[in-house]
Amino acid sequence: EGLAKKELNRLGLEARGETGGARFSATPAQAFSANLWLRTADRVLLIVGEGKALSFEDLFQLVLSLPWEDYLPKNARFPVSGKCARSQLMSVRDCQAITKKAIVERLKRHYKTQWFEETGPEYAIDVSIHGDVARLTLDTSGAALNQRGNPGGGPDNDGPLEAGHAPVRPLLRYGHPADRSGVSPFPPRAGADPFLCLRKLAPVPEKRNGTASAGSGKPL
Repeated sequence: EGLAKKELNRLGLEARGETGGARFSATPAQAFSANLWLRTADRVLLIVGEGKALSFEDLFQLVLSLPWEDYLPKNARFPVSGKCARSQLMSVRDCQAITKKAIVERLKRHYKTQWFEETGPEYAIDVSIHGDVARLTLDTSGAALNQRGNPGGGPDNDGPLEAGHAPVRPLLRYGHPADRSGVSPFPPRAGADPFLCLRKLAPVPEKRNGTASAGSGKPL
């Protein structure tokens, strides 16, 4: 956490350490730079929203209230991963399903359609619940940043150029009008957005018979 914070400071960003990483505020261009230059973080996440979630209905309403249409084009693929720890909502699979349902409902209202093909670029979403507080994030990094330039790092990391471009697709939607090349930009946003940079943590087993305190789920 301390090293990630120092790296962000060197990039001119104010940051504070959190468990597993650091939180900072940044413009899209600054978050793009963080993806390019951070060496001690695995990924950079855009915090779409946070709030108390004591029930599945609370979670649904929280997710429904967030401006997903600002980030997701009509054809976006948006798998939802999840984690739960020390929360009243410990069914990771249910939290993922409710999050996905709420996002779809929000997008249906905005795009005036009842069906989404999800044939476009991928926007990975995570719902993380800790201490009854839910955090919804959008991954701006793609494959882990520490695998950049590693030919074995996956399909998005075949080399330095590919690794520096593919992971930041969500941020590229903010791009300069001359460089948009058929990619829909986000609507203009004032000020900076909250971000997290995370280092990879060892997985915690999913709760079974009340013996574990946390769990994680495969994307839906």
